[in-house]
Amino acid sequence: MNSVPKIGLGVTMLIAAFVISALGALIVQAPSLNVSMIWEDPYYQHVTKFSFYQAFLSTVLSVGFAIPVAHSLSRREFYGKSMLLKLFASTLVLPVLVGVFGLLAIYGNSGVIANWLHSVDSELPFPSMA
Repeated sequence: MNSVPKIGLGVTMLIAAFVISALGALIVQAPSLNVSMIWEDPYYQHVTKFSFYQAFLSTVLSVGFAIPVAHSLSRREFYGKSMLLKLFASTLVLPVLVGVFGLLAIYGNSGVIANWLHSVDSELPFPSMA
């Protein structure tokens, strides 16, 4: 019988504590919040149903195309197969790159915050890389 590693259990407990503390802070800061009133609102019901419907369709379409493509890529050898696999793998990297460039646009030496600090005759609290 396999046992759960202690580090995994510790990380799980840490994540659970973080989530519970966030929900607790929300409940403490908004004691008059009536959750049942929100769920009974037709607008929120419509938005929630549409979100689940859209997620379901996206999953079905993605898996519906991915399984035949993965099956054919595993069975066949053709020119450009490695390039096609690299193109498919780029979807794992692109969101990270978009996030990094977004952070640079805000916090970089010529970003929004740096430009605002320069307009009020202030400097960045950290040295420039250039």
